[in-house]
Amino acid sequence: MKKIKFIPIIASAVLCLFSCINEPFSTNPEHKLAFSVDTVKFDTIFSTVPSYTVEIMIYNRNNKALNISEIRLLGGANSVFRFNLDGYTPTNDKVLSNITIGANDSLFLLVETTLTENSDVVPVYIVDYLTFTVNNQQQSLVLEAYSQDANILRSKTLAQNTTFTAEKPYLVFDYLYIPAGKTLTIEAGTRIFMHKNAQIVADGNILSNGTVNQPVTIRGDRFDLAYVDIPYDYLPAQWGGITLQSESGENRFTHTIIRSGTSGITFIGSPSIPVKLKVENSVIHNMSSYGIVSQNADVEIINSEISNCGKSCVYILGGKLKMAHSTVANYYYWHSGREASLILKNFIVEDKVVYPFAITSAVVENSIIFGGSSNELSLKDTTDITFNVLISNSLIKGKKIERPEFQNVIWSYSQNGDARADIVFKNVPTSIDEIEKSYYDYQLVENSRAKDVANTAVAAQYPTDFFDKNRFSDGNPDLGAYEFFSE
Repeated sequence: MKKIKFIPIIASAVLCLFSCINEPFSTNPEHKLAFSVDTVKFDTIFSTVPSYTVEIMIYNRNNKALNISEIRLLGGANSVFRFNLDGYTPTNDKVLSNITIGANDSLFLLVETTLTENSDVVPVYIVDYLTFTVNNQQQSLVLEAYSQDANILRSKTLAQNTTFTAEKPYLVFDYLYIPAGKTLTIEAGTRIFMHKNAQIVADGNILSNGTVNQPVTIRGDRFDLAYVDIPYDYLPAQWGGITLQSESGENRFTHTIIRSGTSGITFIGSPSIPVKLKVENSVIHNMSSYGIVSQNADVEIINSEISNCGKSCVYILGGKLKMAHSTVANYYYWHSGREASLILKNFIVEDKVVYPFAITSAVVENSIIFGGSSNELSLKDTTDITFNVLISNSLIKGKKIERPEFQNVIWSYSQNGDARADIVFKNVPTSIDEIEKSYYDYQLVENSRAKDVANTAVAAQYPTDFFDKNRFSDGNPDLGAYEFFSE
């Protein structure tokens, strides 16, 4: 009985295979292909560096198969673009012939490019056309890209004091290393693009000298979209981070935007060496782990925003901290496991052994420590190790803590029923879906709890905000990096 039932199944499969192989082609010139997009757009692509791959679907929405008699890049062998259609690779002239697409079926098209140097400091527009000929009728996909020349650094160690300028961007592969005794100076307007996993490591020093109108930018190197409306630049972990481990000197980041890496700045000092880091009028944003990690170092954070980190925005383990008029805000939603936005800690425990990291001075003034969790500040101290901390005239998300370290603090705890508790910033998406509609803006809204409540004596030391606006123009300075101004 099993053999009797098996024979017709085989016969049916053979007939199906035979009919598929001999599927008649349509000769109707009205029967055309459909494409998932009509233009393949490569945003800024660095010259000489292979691009990411763009995927396009090609559809035959007709009831008969179509024979694509020719697929051709109009630029021919000289075209900077290349393609692969459903596993078929074109000739050296970038032509494919006689490709079948079945009735109500689809093909998978991959397009890439490697752009040549253009000897220009601004991006150059490049266009080509991929043509499809079916029944003597021609259809085209537009292929366009912007080519940007760059100073390409691969596993680069600086041999001498070096200055990066704004003329052409810098593209870092693997690492950029500043040896002991050497200084990297970064001029205003300089753009540094970091490839996947690339990092900057300094045993020397970094001086980043941006201005309010020409900030220095350090970010990932992808300009395309990761999701429908979310660019890769909005995603964390697009590159590594910056590690400062100099035994002497001073590092400074002024008007510098560092975003979308694994870690922002990791700063390693020692109790006996006063290595310094000053972050002023800068932004460290969207890191998959920490924004700033300081171990036994001397850190100043002034007029700056440290925001959206998968662990903590600012983690101080021993040493010194001076924070004034800064916004530490964490609404990171890319994965769980987040810690408090600001952590101050004077010890660690390993194998049941307590190791001291004395905090000799940590002063936080006129700042905002806020985020999506119920408590965004963590003080972790043990009494027999120095923990010299003062947090004053600041807005903190969390339950009120009765400790001598706090003076004139505004506590904001959402669960206490205060409807204004989370009314602070202009725009805070509360999910990944909302990021597609609008991005984070940590400037203040008009009814923000941080408005008009800053200590005037402290504000007088920093009379202009992140954008160089006068904090006293409306009479009362605000907390955080951004002074509110009505539009």
